Amino acid sequence: MAIEYIIDAVAFLKQEYGDISPMALAHSKGILVDAQHYGNIQESFRGFAIQLHGKLHITLNLDQDEVMQQVCLAHELGHCILHPYSADARSFTSLSLDNTSTTEYEASLFAAEYLINDNDILALCHDGYSVQQIACSLGYPVELIVLKVKLLLCKGYSELRLPFEAHGDFLGN
Repeated sequence: MAIEYIIDAVAFLKQEYGDISPMALAHSKGILVDAQHYGNIQESFRGFAIQLHGKLHITLNLDQDEVMQQVCLAHELGHCILHPYSADARSFTSLSLDNTSTTEYEASLFAAEYLINDNDILALCHDGYSVQQIACSLGYPVELIVLKVKLLLCKGYSELRLPFEAHGDFLGN
């Protein structure tokens, strides 16, 4: 799936439903969200999407900070929207920054595009912020910022150059 498709899919959703939270989008799309405490993420999971009896479900572990709950939920929404017929019970453990798992990478790109406003990143880049400073300022993981910069580069913002090498395993298990 091309990055442009993901960008267009998010733009369509925001045009259709407005700039609403991932939880509100899930409800608007008829995706069931089961958000509960499932235990420490090192011993459990962050979340997963599954299709049961033709209905999409997202399970979200509330035993992670609020930002990571939003990132995880947006990531799982990416699976439901981009890959609705292949939603399976693989648990979300990390943001994928490479193409080792195409569907995971695409879901992470979806999360970055859905959650982070282009203008917020562009303004901070133009003010000379580093990737780490942007992440701190916006409250998102560095890896999500790197994915958003990749999306912005795809949109034609070729002047963006952020010197940072990110790894996909930052969330652990």
